Amino acid sequence: MLWDKDSHGDAYESEESALSEQFLGEAYDALGEVYLASVDHASAIEDRIQEKTQEVERHTREIERLNEEIEQLKHEHERLDDIQGRLIDAQLLVEDGEDEEEEGTRVAIEDEESE
Repeated sequence: MLWDKDSHGDAYESEESALSEQFLGEAYDALGEVYLASVDHASAIEDRIQEKTQEVERHTREIERLNEEIEQLKHEHERLDDIQGRLIDAQLLVEDGEDEEEEGTRVAIEDEESE
């Protein structure tokens, strides 16, 4: 027989095997590239998350500082309200005292005139 199935089959199988290995090699290379790209992308996302976390922490500290400043301003406002109330009371006392002094002076002048 001129046709040897076994010898032809071995060549076919080795050629098929070489193609399969080449295909698998290319597939693994492609998977490796995809994996590296996904690792890079994940790293970029983690960096952005870290930046945003730091930004949130900075804003939180700023809000806390502003809240403390607001509390200080509230206390200062209350203190100024108290002082303003005392000044108004003092002004009223002075005005009442001047009115009483004027009446007292008038009475004294009238008393001198009547004598």
